[in-house]
Amino acid sequence: QRIRALPGDKWVLLFEQRQMFPRLRKQGPLEVEIRAILDSQIDPQGQALARQIQTMQLNLQKSMDIVKGFPSDQLRELFLQAGVTFHHIMMKSSRQIVSPDFELTDVGEDYEDCYRRISVATGGSSVFSNKVAEAIREASAREDYHYLLAYTPQDPSGSKERKIEVKVGRKDVDVISLKQYVAAGSPVISIVDFKSGQKAIRFGLRDYARIPTEGRTVGSAAVQITIFNDKSEQVFADGKTMELIKDETKISLSFPQLPSGSYFIIIDALDRTTGGKDVYSGAIRL
Repeated sequence: QRIRALPGDKWVLLFEQRQMFPRLRKQGPLEVEIRAILDSQIDPQGQALARQIQTMQLNLQKSMDIVKGFPSDQLRELFLQAGVTFHHIMMKSSRQIVSPDFELTDVGEDYEDCYRRISVATGGSSVFSNKVAEAIREASAREDYHYLLAYTPQDPSGSKERKIEVKVGRKDVDVISLKQYVAAGSPVISIVDFKSGQKAIRFGLRDYARIPTEGRTVGSAAVQITIFNDKSEQVFADGKTMELIKDETKISLSFPQLPSGSYFIIIDALDRTTGGKDVYSGAIRL
């Protein structure tokens, strides 16, 4: 409430460094020794200890990958109500470990995705880069002026097709509007069932709006995929607008040009009918 009462533009700049967590190095001496003990039929006590070590390592990795109970929806509403533009700058950790038995991996956390959603909702920027000065310049150069025009027809149902066209006299502005009327209570697009491995990714789109158009019931979504390597360098960026006919649309993409290893991915899905948006992001292995 205090922030909302302050005059002028209000910004939040959040600088966050990705956390790193050590895990057993694949094909490392310790991992090889544990597997050898598990395969051994001579030492039952050693087998039990090796299984216990593996279970503890997996449980610890899972507990570090997800932070449960983070109040993402409440935080997003607070920033929106206060009229704050939220900018999120994510940096890769410079932490290193020199060990033949352990390697560092990125920790995926719920609140990272929450910060990106707040940035999208408040009109801010969300950047994954260790070039902090450039990221700040990019955020400060953004224009935050928006004008919202709302209209409700006398018949608010979505039973019949209605086309929308918005015209403005000025030429130096971007106009974003629905192409067709969508009734209240329409679903919000969501990215689901993401999987990665063997130089490929797979995921699905659900809960998007579909409306009657020229005798068919269809929807439309714009999907943008961006991938960064372990040096925070962008190695892939591409987008596509697709027609949505079924209740769920499955998408798969291969990356034969990328070497196997750890990456960070951001997927943006925009429902072009309702303007709803979903974002998926996290550390992956290809």
